[in-house]
Amino acid sequence: MTIILIFTTIRRDYNYQPVRHFMYVCLCNRVTDTQIRAAVAQGASSMRDIRRQLGVASQCGKCGTMTSEIMREALLQGVESDQMFYQVS
Repeated sequence: MTIILIFTTIRRDYNYQPVRHFMYVCLCNRVTDTQIRAAVAQGASSMRDIRRQLGVASQCGKCGTMTSEIMREALLQGVESDQMFYQVS
């Protein structure tokens, strides 16, 4: 009977940087969820604003619902962080 032992080493990478993954929301105009969140952070507060800035939902329109959800989520996060800021100060 032959026994084969395999040893592996675990490489520790101390310079590891977490990677932020993004999702394409509008394939027609190559717009990602990160771009939508950035537009909201820069002051966009309606679908009209985001459509003007990024061109989302201006061609086939299939991305409109997802864009609205991401925008709403980003707006709520902004409101929550503003409330935290004012409570602490």
